[in-house]
Amino acid sequence: MLAEVALFALAQVAPYGRAHHNPATVREPAWDSSQTRTLAVAACFDCHSNLTTWPWYSNIAPGSWLIYRDVVGDRGTLNFSEWQRA
Repeated sequence: MLAEVALFALAQVAPYGRAHHNPATVREPAWDSSQTRTLAVAACFDCHSNLTTWPWYSNIAPGSWLIYRDVVGDRGTLNFSEWQRA
């Protein structure tokens, strides 16, 4: 038990996964309606845009490592804030 607590505490020192900055939005798609954008914001923007809302637990390792990796990968695949790359 003490080893697990020590390992968890040591994991908090690793800086990876805590750089929660949201780059500027360059260009969004030409939405066909405001309702479509609203649906995309609710369902997709946290991972697929530069407007990510980082939850409190995204600062606690090792979950922070997984969340950060997923968001960076998802932004690389499809990013609604940098639509000109699509």
